[in-house]
Amino acid sequence: MNIIQRFIPASSTDTRPGIKMVPKYITIHETDNPNPGADAEAHARLQERGNDRSASWHLQIDDHEAIQSIPFNEVAWAAGDGRSGTGNTSSIHIEICVNSDGDFKKAVANAAEVTNQLMKTYHIPIANVVQHNHWSGKNCPRNLRSGAKGVTWNDFINMVKSGMVQPDQSSPAALVEPVFIHSNTIIQRVRALVRTDIRKAPSHAAEFVRDAMPGEEFNVYARLGDWHNVGRDNWIDGNGGKNLYWIDNPASKTQAAAKPSFPYPGHLLKRGSTGDDVKRIQRVVGIEAVGIFGPRTEENVKAFQQRHGLTPDGIVGPKTWEAMFG
Repeated sequence: MNIIQRFIPASSTDTRPGIKMVPKYITIHETDNPNPGADAEAHARLQERGNDRSASWHLQIDDHEAIQSIPFNEVAWAAGDGRSGTGNTSSIHIEICVNSDGDFKKAVANAAEVTNQLMKTYHIPIANVVQHNHWSGKNCPRNLRSGAKGVTWNDFINMVKSGMVQPDQSSPAALVEPVFIHSNTIIQRVRALVRTDIRKAPSHAAEFVRDAMPGEEFNVYARLGDWHNVGRDNWIDGNGGKNLYWIDNPASKTQAAAKPSFPYPGHLLKRGSTGDDVKRIQRVVGIEAVGIFGPRTEENVKAFQQRHGLTPDGIVGPKTWEAMFG
């Protein structure tokens, strides 16, 4: 289903706080407003012009359209479990319209379709599709909970499930235990084209590590299907070339296939350091080797340290040097 984006202005921080999040849940609400005309358009306008209470939600859905008011990677104040509660800080919130001049069953079906889309996009399991009641105890979504309008919560969940593709449990992509790669041989180098997940195994069901950001570059140590190991138990799905761009294949060059070895210089290398050792570090982390340790080098060193299970402080000491050149 097409989602129309009409975001609350970023200046309206009472209802769009701008706090970033990684969605782990989808929470279903009902607007509880049966008045004629209280459809998705009306609730989107309410959010756009500024709700008179500090409440907000990501989507409003009726019998013919879905309108988004807040980006899905930002917090909305909808769960009722406090500003630091999991419901507020980790969930996408969907309001189903109950206007008397609308078709509630169709609105529920549309909400199920969008929920399924979001589950696939953000790799959210069906167990994490919950009622507003789950977070606050409020009787919401009221009609789905009671079945008063001829459709129940179980009906809604079954609608969502009907659009799901069950994973092949015999496939390597179904692994959920962390999968470690201990090789230091770089077989490929890639650049992230879009914001995408890093997981602890070659599976979208595996534990989330962090987001790979557009433009971020990675050494690849192993591949399993289209999954790329970028150090230890960190994996990225190439998604058929949509997520990752192949920069180089070091293993195809005999000189580059071997990891360079240099003795530790005996002192910390950090922001402000200069010289050939800094150039060596810059080559390893994939940026231009200018020999000046600046903010960009520091950030790329932090990313390298995180990929290799080191403290991400942006300072190259003995342990980081060993990981790079040992």
